[in-house]
Amino acid sequence: MASGYALQRAHVFLLLSHRFLTAFAVMSLLVVAGFAKLRLKKKRVWLLVLLGALEPVVYFFGEQYGILHSGTVEAIGVICLVVAVIGATGYTLLSRSISNEFTPFERTYMMIAVGAAVFTVCALIKTGFSPAEYLRPFGDVKYLVCVLFLSVCCSVICYFMSSYAITYMSVARETVFSNLTTAVSVFAGVVFMHEPFSVLGLVFCILILVGIYGVQRTAPVEHSPASGAQAADDASRCKQITAQTNGFEE
Repeated sequence: MASGYALQRAHVFLLLSHRFLTAFAVMSLLVVAGFAKLRLKKKRVWLLVLLGALEPVVYFFGEQYGILHSGTVEAIGVICLVVAVIGATGYTLLSRSISNEFTPFERTYMMIAVGAAVFTVCALIKTGFSPAEYLRPFGDVKYLVCVLFLSVCCSVICYFMSSYAITYMSVARETVFSNLTTAVSVFAGVVFMHEPFSVLGLVFCILILVGIYGVQRTAPVEHSPASGAQAADDASRCKQITAQTNGFEE
């Protein structure tokens, strides 16, 4: 809903630039204030840059242009949406593979940083490098509220939660749960923005919910990456207690 209103007031590049620059500022404040830490020295930072290129950059380019052309040139719209899906899938797989090297916060921070840099360059080109044109949408207070919501809730919090979930959940389960946002968005649009709701839309939402239930029912029990280390630590403590007990018995 926030994106829908904001896109009526600003070009997509402007909105994405405002959104990710604000999110980057929020995350940087968390680092400066000491609430979070970045430890990137002697690490493969290029993997984080690639992660940010896949999502949000590739994903949002594909999604936004897919939606834009879906009602005019359908083939182009479908291709763009497929590109968005590929970007999201690549992000999930890469984020999972580097979860042992980078924390969820580090992954989220660099994703937002890459998005802010790319989308801001696109926005400046779109506005002809005019500061007045770049800042013009902020004259609407509702637009400012939408940007803050998208930045804090949909970028900082949601991306961090996604990175955290990918660390401790299987890729299949995390991907299925991420699709729940589609159903929530559809119902929110109908209730709050009075958008049309078709029987086909209802069927798709039901299929999403059934898919989530099915994955939850059939997926094996998962353990956190720290469970093995914790078990080893517990075993060591048991040995120490046993040794001490034997010493008392002697």
